Amino acid sequence: MNKKKQINLRSLGRALSVSLVMIAFFIGIVIMYYRTLYDKERELVIKNGETSANQTAAEFDEYLATSFDAMKITAYTIEGMMEEGKSSDEMLEYLAGQTNAIINTIFENTTGIYGYINGVYIDGTYWDPPADYDPKSRLGI
Repeated sequence: MNKKKQINLRSLGRALSVSLVMIAFFIGIVIMYYRTLYDKERELVIKNGETSANQTAAEFDEYLATSFDAMKITAYTIEGMMEEGKSSDEMLEYLAGQTNAIINTIFENTTGIYGYINGVYIDGTYWDPPADYDPKSRLGI
């Protein structure tokens, strides 16, 4: 009888060992599956973030290019007006028109187009600076 109990205990021990190994095996498979799933989702989030950043950068570049182009066109036109000998009042009217166009089409929050032209400060928003205002120091001239 003693021998029979020992055989049953050994069989029970083996069965328990096999069961534990199988449980550990399946737990390992589940952990590997979720790790792989986590890695794939992480890659997807990173790629979506990069795509969004690139799209935003492209939109911002386009916005800046539009503003820069508007300033270049205005500068070329003012240079042409200077060569033609136009008056400061005519240049002021042009800058005011350009300022309004930029406010209405490109961006609303602007200080307008202004410049120090032929020794005179001209502001497209018709801002009248105080008497002690020195536009050369502001413009870095």
